[in-house]
Amino acid sequence: MASQIKVNEIIKQSGSSISIGESGDTVTIEGIANTPAFFVTLTANQTVSDNVKTLVTWTNEVYDTNNAFDSNKFTVPSGQGGKYNFYISVTCGTSGSWGVINARAYIYKNGTSIYYFQGVKNEQGNDSFAVTGTLSLDLSAGDYIEVYGRNDNDAGTPYFLGKSGDSPNEERTWFGGYKLIGA
Repeated sequence: MASQIKVNEIIKQSGSSISIGESGDTVTIEGIANTPAFFVTLTANQTVSDNVKTLVTWTNEVYDTNNAFDSNKFTVPSGQGGKYNFYISVTCGTSGSWGVINARAYIYKNGTSIYYFQGVKNEQGNDSFAVTGTLSLDLSAGDYIEVYGRNDNDAGTPYFLGKSGDSPNEERTWFGGYKLIGA
């Protein structure tokens, strides 16, 4: 049988901290969660046009706590406006050797580019190059976020690298985010 304690205020008796539970206990506090939250990946290489901003077509939804990720974008659910943290990685690759000379990833808000992350420009090229970044945004209900990439390539067919390819067990291109609590 569960017990309940109903109080209006808890204050410390002495010292500088209050402990709830003991080591190994699970303590649940209702209403405190970094949700909505989502994480998506690219499971296969996505062929793209050379040096053109292209929407990343996410093929694997790892989790989506509020069903807020759909049609390659995250949309802030009704009543969930606030500050959000997003993290991305877009890996640009090529079917040729040393063809990726410039890789970029873009964050779009409501259809407009608002931030971009750029890899090191290398005139001699790379076989692949990952561009990663994190940022926090203040969003309102209905705002939506998308990820675009740009693969400037001078040898072979450019693509965004998915889980397939030379390392089929490693994620290469991903996008995730969550609502910040207490911010």
